[in-house]
Amino acid sequence: MMKYAFFERGLERICDYVLDDNVGSRKLHEKVGYVQEGVLRKAHFVDGVFHDDIIYGCVKEDFLRMAKEYEL
Repeated sequence: MMKYAFFERGLERICDYVLDDNVGSRKLHEKVGYVQEGVLRKAHFVDGVFHDDIIYGCVKEDFLRMAKEYEL
């Protein structure tokens, strides 16, 4: 999907927001080349508790480095 976004659609940057307690999703984003760029504090109220949003971003250069390292 990221390859399509960068090379077929011509995007230079992709970003995503992940709830702070979603450890699996955070690990997955980091594994595929996203970098944590910031935090939106108390962005969501879920089941009576406020949660932060972790902002992840990936620019084309980051993706190219990761793709080269893993021979994608």
